[in-house]
Amino acid sequence: MSFSFTISPSSEVGFSSLVAALQSEFGSILTWEDEPPSPWPIDYYTHVFLWGVSTRSVELAQVEDGFQVRIMSCSCAQDYELALRTVEIVAQATGGMIEAEFGNEVTVETLREEFGRDWVNSMVTSGASFLPRLVASESMKGPLTLPGPVRDFVFGPRVIAELAGPEETFAERLFEKIRQVRYFDDEEYYQAKKMKVTPNDGKPVDVAIWGEGVTYLLPNVKLLVLMADDAPIFVPAEAIWELAGDACRALDDAQVLVEAIEGDEWLAVIERALKLAVVP
Repeated sequence: MSFSFTISPSSEVGFSSLVAALQSEFGSILTWEDEPPSPWPIDYYTHVFLWGVSTRSVELAQVEDGFQVRIMSCSCAQDYELALRTVEIVAQATGGMIEAEFGNEVTVETLREEFGRDWVNSMVTSGASFLPRLVASESMKGPLTLPGPVRDFVFGPRVIAELAGPEETFAERLFEKIRQVRYFDDEEYYQAKKMKVTPNDGKPVDVAIWGEGVTYLLPNVKLLVLMADDAPIFVPAEAIWELAGDACRALDDAQVLVEAIEGDEWLAVIERALKLAVVP
């Protein structure tokens, strides 16, 4: 579950000054999604994170009640520290009162008394341990997608099996895996773009193009589009394992690294894909 703090009043919060204050503590790894206009509009949301470290982003927004700092579920300890320092910086700058989720109010001086290291550790542990239980629940029909910095992280049976080990160190293994996926060095891989097609039923479907002779990082989509000479061929994304075989390597439960396939081998892929083709 996410957890938010709201600081009120917040009329003096400026994005550039806030970022400068955070960078003075966290350095150049502090990164942000986009820069809000000045003055910061109500209900304009942006996200900050620590490059190579954060497992989720910290959400920042001006809302009707003040300035909101939201910590996402399955955030690591460093994300909590980034969020708490943001709360402290904003509260010190505005003189505002801090209202935590569920209504308890604290001052900047007493924030860490209630939301200190023990609280952070409990939130980190519970956030990580909740994922396997959620995926195993009857309400889930497949892997869980966690949005965040750079790219999604898709958690399901494949990752659960990979992370098998002592329960007390599960969070550490999970966060390391999330970082491996989010900050994967894709210099040698082309990151296929996620696109949408709208079938006749009017429900958009996520697709990505897979072409000849390119080393790909394929995103979490429902369909892959193979570029053949005559027309594009749509196949279910999970068919990549049958079509590409040993050229595939799983990044998580949905995203796949695929080595370049060309020439006669690519023609054989197209021939197999025609048998698996679907109408989007």
